[in-house]
Amino acid sequence: MKRFSICLIIIFNMISGTGSSQDLSHIPGAFVDIGFGARALGMGGAFVATADDIYSIVWNPAGLCRTPSWQGTFAYTRQFDIVPYSFLAASGRLNHLWAYGGALIISGDALMNENRFVMGIARSFYGTLVPGLMLGTTLEFRQASFGRHIDKQSGVSGEAYGFALTLGIRYQFHKHGSFGLKLQDFINTTYWNTSAYGSYTEGTPFVLVWGIALQKFKGFNVELDINQSLYRDTASRLLIGTEFEFFHFFVLRSGFSRCLSGKESNLQYALGVGIKNIWKDHFRFDFAYLIHPIQNYYRISVIYLW
Repeated sequence: MKRFSICLIIIFNMISGTGSSQDLSHIPGAFVDIGFGARALGMGGAFVATADDIYSIVWNPAGLCRTPSWQGTFAYTRQFDIVPYSFLAASGRLNHLWAYGGALIISGDALMNENRFVMGIARSFYGTLVPGLMLGTTLEFRQASFGRHIDKQSGVSGEAYGFALTLGIRYQFHKHGSFGLKLQDFINTTYWNTSAYGSYTEGTPFVLVWGIALQKFKGFNVELDINQSLYRDTASRLLIGTEFEFFHFFVLRSGFSRCLSGKESNLQYALGVGIKNIWKDHFRFDFAYLIHPIQNYYRISVIYLW
């Protein structure tokens, strides 16, 4: 426990130094994380400490160690009824200590297309001095193209290639309590080649999310997350999510998030339901309805276990 506490202190010192050294995020429009998995979204996006299924590969890769079996999922959505997204993922166990997963994310159309391939691996430290500790990482390869089918004399076209590294920590400090930390795009870069600006390099903003969860306490799961701002032009965000299980197969969820600074709180709400133990626990179904300032939308997820 003492060694783990020292490691956390070192990590937070590194993060603080990174954040203070940054000025503006220069947020690019490419490779935007819209969130996948109706369970997590039904909890308002508060999931970094709860992560325990196939969608851990995007919420907190350390949570892959909590997946009880081989899992697979597929999802399709149109963000705000405009941009199509397809998500395909699978995960498995090497043994009781190691887990792995992979995901393919395809978005856009002929005008602007993005492809991401994510490989994740996680290790549990069960049987060591910190038996509740789980560490995970994902390596994401990125490819994008735009303007392929337009007249190059009248429009801009180009393509991009890049990668991103994300780190995750999950610590089960009590049978009902866990801590989660995600360093998304901790290291990343994208190489662009466009007809208008030539070749240049651009990165996506580094994202820090940490949270604490109360789990399986009289049927309740509750999580509180902080999406920490590391730049002057972004605000930290508070996320709170809950879920309550009935009869070991039906789940109700709710959550909300809000900015912690600025004139506008930018409140967002979420509601969700889930059904487990379908057909000998081979299927899990989740539905989330999100109330967003731009446009309300819903997500559906189906997980297959084998």
